[in-house]
Amino acid sequence: MNFFNGKVALLALVVGAFPLQLVEASGSGGYGGGGNSFPQRSQPRPVDAAYERGKALFRGREKSYGDVRVCMSDSETGEAIKVKKKLLKPFKKGKALDFANTLHNCNVPEQKIVDVYARNDLAALVHYFNKRYKLKLQY
Repeated sequence: MNFFNGKVALLALVVGAFPLQLVEASGSGGYGGGGNSFPQRSQPRPVDAAYERGKALFRGREKSYGDVRVCMSDSETGEAIKVKKKLLKPFKKGKALDFANTLHNCNVPEQKIVDVYARNDLAALVHYFNKRYKLKLQY
């Protein structure tokens, strides 16, 4: 028996047909079964740069635009509402441009996000919402 192979070895004295038997058990929950060990990922997942950029814009971490927070506007009253999954349901499988036109700046509710962000940043923001909330928007 090899006691130094990296596993926790357990010796048990079993009394059976023979007077004494030495049995080795591994520390994985049984007598030697490897079980449900998951393989290690050999390569890290690729980073979606557009998703990360949109996430930073939505959370207000991008300092180049100053103090901009993304909200949606209420169609009846016109006041800014925090973006929630419930509010995004009508946009599922809709057009990305229609969705982008409903986004407003929380600090200045009359100001649309389309007018604030550059084209690439707006595309990254819409990509973030599309992927995060599984909107399946049409581009």
